[in-house]
Amino acid sequence: MSRLLSFVNLDFEEELASARNYQASPAVLAASHQWRFLLRLLPGAQSADCWERERSIGPGAYDRLLYWGVTPTVYNLAEQMKLLSTLPSLDSVRLVNDKRFSQQIEQALDCALPHSCLVSSLSDFEHAVANCPHGWVLKHPLGFSGRERAVGKREKISESALGWARRRISAGWSLVFEPWLEDKLERSFHFDISPAGEVDFVGETELRSDAGGVYRGNLVDPNSSAEPSLLQGANQAAQKVAEQGYWGPVGIDAMVGRLGDQSIIRPVTEINARYSFGRMTLALGQYVPKGWCYRWWHPRQADLAKVPKATQLHRSHLPGFAALPEWVDPGQASRTLVLIAPDRVTLEKLEQHLTEL
Repeated sequence: MSRLLSFVNLDFEEELASARNYQASPAVLAASHQWRFLLRLLPGAQSADCWERERSIGPGAYDRLLYWGVTPTVYNLAEQMKLLSTLPSLDSVRLVNDKRFSQQIEQALDCALPHSCLVSSLSDFEHAVANCPHGWVLKHPLGFSGRERAVGKREKISESALGWARRRISAGWSLVFEPWLEDKLERSFHFDISPAGEVDFVGETELRSDAGGVYRGNLVDPNSSAEPSLLQGANQAAQKVAEQGYWGPVGIDAMVGRLGDQSIIRPVTEINARYSFGRMTLALGQYVPKGWCYRWWHPRQADLAKVPKATQLHRSHLPGFAALPEWVDPGQASRTLVLIAPDRVTLEKLEQHLTEL
């Protein structure tokens, strides 16, 4: 029987963006500890052992290594275990997770947002804002979940946004400037890429973010599918990722929205060449009655008072709220909920009762 070790390095982007001698912050270590069993949701991984950074693993103890995403820490761990050959190169990982790479793909697919550009100086930033007739967002190439970015209104730059941009540019980063889409509906498409470069589609979810663009969960509706052009563009992006020598899990985020009076279809918002909560949401499908809708939900602090006491999710669960299985979220420490219902209308009623999205 395969011996599997799992490492949930949720600081994936932070480590990729750091200089040498990266040290995870106490907050990151706490989050990774809280979610240390998360990858057990994946098929065949329920009995995986979890690794935390305070212990070393020698060769022969395990014959498989599962991780959130490939970083130097994962490389060091795989080297100890004599499993380096099972990893893609770090160069390919850094390249395909960089938002500047996904912007290049958008340009190649002729679907880049109007007024989007790279910003390498403060004068570039000021010029981009002055020429954009919409609100805007400025992103770090390795930001995630609404972090490491600045936002602003049309033709305006706050002192905090200017200071944020100055610090990142001074550190040597060029940044991604985009107009801010209104009335956004977001999707994530998930793929597996084999070492031979074969791309397999795993599934899709709807992304749920709050008004500030911070990720709050994913929704799966078996009776709904995205506009075909979104999936087509995501598949093309996944093929481009494979061409760079990366293999493993990859998620392609996409959206439809509005810029002024113009409807926007954007098949590549960003690329996450790693596992994700969207991919974990798809994995939850094995515990939901067939054909039902469900949603993985990360409550905000203000919502917690409305969260009912939930029993663990299982296939015969009634419509309503459920907690993640104990072997994934011991003691329900994350306060994550799964909302399940036989149809979309019932699910949305549950959402309206609990959330303020």
